[in-house]
Amino acid sequence: MKKISIYFALVLVVCSFLSYGQQVKTYVNKNYETSCGVPGTLTYSYYEGSNGDYVKHGKYSVNASETRPKYWSSTLKEYVTSSTKYSATANFKDGWLDGTLTVTVTNTESTASKKGTSISSLTANFKDGMPHGAWRMTRTTDGKKTYSISANFSNGVLVGSFALNDYLKGQFDDDGFYTGKWIGKNGRSENEYNFINGVYVALYERKDGKVIWSSPENDEEKELYKKFAERQMTREELEESGYSVEITSANLLGTEGPVFMNTILYEGNDCFGLSTIGGNKTLDRNRPERLVMGQYYRITKEKDVKVFKAGEFERYAKRIENRLKNDFFEDKEQISSAKVLWEGYRVSQEQKDLLTNMYNQYIQEWRSAKLQRIEEEKRLAEQARQKEIEKAYKDFTSIALNKIISVSSNKADMKIFGADIVIATDYDKDRTWDALFTSYSPLKDKLGKQLKDFCPATSYKIDSVDVANGTVYCTVEKYNKKEGSQYWQTQIVFNSKNIDLDKSFIFNKAVRVRGDWDEIRDLQQMIENNKNKIIEQAGKDYSDVAKSYNFQHKDYNLKVSDDLMETISRLNNFTKIQHGYMKFIDLRGLVANKHKQIMDKCGKDYADVAKAFSSYLNGYNVAISSDTNESFKRLNDLMTVQDNCANFIDLRKVITENNDNLLNNKSTKNIVKVYSTYMKSADLAWTSNSNSCDKLQKVIDIQKQFLTATTSSNAAELDQKVKKLKDKSVDNVLKELK
Repeated sequence: MKKISIYFALVLVVCSFLSYGQQVKTYVNKNYETSCGVPGTLTYSYYEGSNGDYVKHGKYSVNASETRPKYWSSTLKEYVTSSTKYSATANFKDGWLDGTLTVTVTNTESTASKKGTSISSLTANFKDGMPHGAWRMTRTTDGKKTYSISANFSNGVLVGSFALNDYLKGQFDDDGFYTGKWIGKNGRSENEYNFINGVYVALYERKDGKVIWSSPENDEEKELYKKFAERQMTREELEESGYSVEITSANLLGTEGPVFMNTILYEGNDCFGLSTIGGNKTLDRNRPERLVMGQYYRITKEKDVKVFKAGEFERYAKRIENRLKNDFFEDKEQISSAKVLWEGYRVSQEQKDLLTNMYNQYIQEWRSAKLQRIEEEKRLAEQARQKEIEKAYKDFTSIALNKIISVSSNKADMKIFGADIVIATDYDKDRTWDALFTSYSPLKDKLGKQLKDFCPATSYKIDSVDVANGTVYCTVEKYNKKEGSQYWQTQIVFNSKNIDLDKSFIFNKAVRVRGDWDEIRDLQQMIENNKNKIIEQAGKDYSDVAKSYNFQHKDYNLKVSDDLMETISRLNNFTKIQHGYMKFIDLRGLVANKHKQIMDKCGKDYADVAKAFSSYLNGYNVAISSDTNESFKRLNDLMTVQDNCANFIDLRKVITENNDNLLNNKSTKNIVKVYSTYMKSADLAWTSNSNSCDKLQKVIDIQKQFLTATTSSNAAELDQKVKKLKDKSVDNVLKELK
């Protein structure tokens, strides 16, 4: 007994953990559209996955309808009104369909003289996201059945009996292979397909009961097929007789066969929309699960089969070996299997083994060695090309640098030969500006000495060449003659795309600098822009947020220090704070909009809900705190409660409508009296608790039972039964109404 108690305690702990970790909620989308564009409402239960996605878990339903505008039919010579209704119900388990899925699509077309209705319905069973169990699909037009499919699946494999309308019937084995006799009827004609152990052995085409054609056409071949199917002949013996056998999923029975099921599973003309509903592993291209829609072994007679004469096979094998060793098969000539080596020849098992061993050696050794040789040849060729390009770049650069250092720096209009020369170690080609005309004096002073005595330089060296980007990096140096020490050193970057010794560039247009000061300037401008945006967004509605931000802006150190890198890091951190404020303002706006929507929904009819929700909101903290992540979470949690409240109002409206319908029913007074007593005790008040909607849903479920009873054909009889009951509690009455 003690062990049992411990067991149940553990179960309760595990269940509590699962409930906490995977809290099931309800999702409602009233702006949903089906795969064929019919507007309606989507409702499903879900829990939030680890990546934030909604994982469907529990009931799923879609109810959609649309009446299209009246149009003139030139064929009917009158106006036509058309409408579509779509309904789907299913059950999900951890994101996958599990249980029965039902979909019904009703299309109507009405004119002044007549009305036509077509209905397509699908009942499909799933297990863990795979088709599993009975599948039934029908189409009716004005009540007359025009099309039907009856099929069965086992974990995605088509098994058991299969029927398509009244003219195709047969069955599959447990592995999805055709088995036994398949009969296809078309008027006076009938086709009989015979399968034994999944092997297609014969076809008989009859007309008025008489065979007019069969395949294979001669009895000898039919007997051969049958022997192989009944395992009286091995595959090798069959092939030695000049035949080959393969498994195929080709649709043997034509376009009206089981493969037609794909048009249901993959968005057919009936607009069932299985790909939109989801939860089907066979529709997920990233998963390995696939449908098996009928397979069979097909026997075909080999054509132009040659027989090796004495000594010919040895010469053939030697030729194949040499070719495999020396040739590299690509594209059209690529060998994909050992069978290719003996296609067109009749070979013994010993000969097959020899050729297969050659093929395996080709895959494992010879082909690998050939690939390595090809890659090595490519590498050496690329290396030689790189060296050739690098040498050409160095030659150009050397000439350009020699001209630079030979020019006197005293000339104001000094020209530099070699396009796009850059003096800087941190150069941004997308953000260039002229260092000589900058207003940032510290940066100008930093470069001033170098620019003043730039030429002639004492020496230069080519640091590296980036062939891919066409760039040459050089270092130019100048020494102090008296002290014998380095006077200055800088880097020149040559963009090889523009290196042209016939061009010349004015010095002050060639020098480009991109440094820390630019980044600081950009950050300061960004902070100012963000500040204006925050104050504008906050406006009068969120003055508390604007006030909080102004304190932050005033107290934060936004001045430039001597350590430019520290300044950049500090300014970057403040832009992150600003982005947090902007995101918070957006969330506050969403909260305000949702609040207005709830108040509009409540109106005068649901003032109690409006009052309860307003009371809850008055005590809620919507102010921004120093921990922005905590602030975001707080507002997101509030929006979840708001969604719950909006859904609650919709359910209250359903209850009100059901209540009016029941209380107006005068023919079942005893049932209505019990119902009225129940409703007086029903709790219809809103709370912030997440199960408040579940509470109303239970009331709606009970209302539906009362509505069904009061509108049924035997409503009067049920009313008398209730009248005679001694125990008129709701549970007892509902039990009687069933």
